[in-house]
Amino acid sequence: MNKLKTYAMAAWLIAAVLLGATWAQTSATVSPEVSVGGVGGALFSLETSASRIGSAPILYNVGDGTSSQIVAGAVGKVKEGSLYGINVSDTGRYMVTLFFTNPVELSSAYSYLNLNITIYKATASSGSWTLGDAVSGATQYITLSSARVILYVEGSTSYIVEVAGGVFYCTSTAVAANLSPSFYILVDQA
Repeated sequence: MNKLKTYAMAAWLIAAVLLGATWAQTSATVSPEVSVGGVGGALFSLETSASRIGSAPILYNVGDGTSSQIVAGAVGKVKEGSLYGINVSDTGRYMVTLFFTNPVELSSAYSYLNLNITIYKATASSGSWTLGDAVSGATQYITLSSARVILYVEGSTSYIVEVAGGVFYCTSTAVAANLSPSFYILVDQA
């Protein structure tokens, strides 16, 4: 059994070295730049905001589009908002993977949480982002069961990764920290 573990670890290390070498060969010296969006730098907020661009998504109960209060035993909607800005300065195709970092906590607060993740072309200038058209084919739902989405974009431009809406059913509000999704993003050359 120990030999099997040793061989498995050796294979994993060799694969990591080869994949790292492939990245180094294909990416030249340029790497994408990712900026965090949202209200006050938060990735996802239960606070309201007047501005759609740069504001974080808001979870709210049906029929109350301005309140961020979530009630247990109720269906709700998600107001759109920006998560990340991505600048890709070299050409090529890029894979954008977005993960929930707290699916276990979210599962204790929601029976379902479905967020429409869409990537939009953007203009980035002096720290200000302007939303453009949606990228064709760059829309998927991240759910509690999948906890990740993979989308593709082309290089040499800027993009905004946004929650374009969604729905949820809240089962418990006992732990307030469990109500807010948190995310992790990877941008890799495809």
